[in-house]
Amino acid sequence: MVQHQDEGRSRAGAARGRVSREDDGRAGPSATSPVGPSLPLGFLALAAGSVMLSGLQLQWIPPAQSHTVAVILLAFVPPLQLLSSILAFVSRDPVAGTAMALLAGSWTCIGMATLIIPAGDSNPALGLLLAVGAVLLLLPAVAAVREKPVGTAVMTITALRFGSAAVAHLVQAPAWLTVSGVIGVALAVAALGAAAVLLLADVRPVTSSPART
Repeated sequence: MVQHQDEGRSRAGAARGRVSREDDGRAGPSATSPVGPSLPLGFLALAAGSVMLSGLQLQWIPPAQSHTVAVILLAFVPPLQLLSSILAFVSRDPVAGTAMALLAGSWTCIGMATLIIPAGDSNPALGLLLAVGAVLLLLPAVAAVREKPVGTAVMTITALRFGSAAVAHLVQAPAWLTVSGVIGVALAVAALGAAAVLLLADVRPVTSSPART
């Protein structure tokens, strides 16, 4: 009888172990990570940078102020996106980390190019970089299509923005810069909305435990 009891306890312990492992698997990285989601920060930086660059491309901002725009882009966008990338990798989210790292590098190059290239001039080197960046951004976009459809949408629009600007620089067609500027406004709206959705989804209602008497 003692042997039967021991076997029953062993089976119960094994069942609890399986349930615990299954729960851990369903919880995923975010359940064990001390770091919150990093995509909202990166998307907000993307929205701000896209608006500034669109302002220059659509001539809302005078071309003479292109250096000011470049400094703003370099000081604001890449640092926040780099921080977002680091936080994503720390929280074991390689897709978000890769996407934010690519954006940080791309916007650093865009800011530097805006600083040294006269406003309105075409630059094939920048065009090639933007074309490559557009293709690279599609990789995390495809990888995140199931788990992060909102992120996929933002990355896809970003790739379209980079691609249209690449055409403008590669074939020396200034009209494509206007197209890129319009897409950039849409991107800013999409990134802002995506950040809001992700932030609201991460909010957890705080419930207080009943007081013991």
